[in-house]
Amino acid sequence: MYRRDFLYRTGMTAAALAVGNATRLAAEPEPSPWRTFEVTTRVRVLQPKGATRVWLPTPLAVASRS
Repeated sequence: MYRRDFLYRTGMTAAALAVGNATRLAAEPEPSPWRTFEVTTRVRVLQPKGATRVWLPTPLAVASRS
């Protein structure tokens, strides 16, 4: 076997394997790095008289990027 033939065949084999792996990886869905939660808070004012203010802690709301 000649050196050029060997290098050519080795290069073609490596390229075919790389393309095969790239198509297989592209077909798999990427897992989301973020988890989402639904937070529900219930407030009951026991003795309401006039205007009532309630302070509630809220999670950080950031607009998601698509």
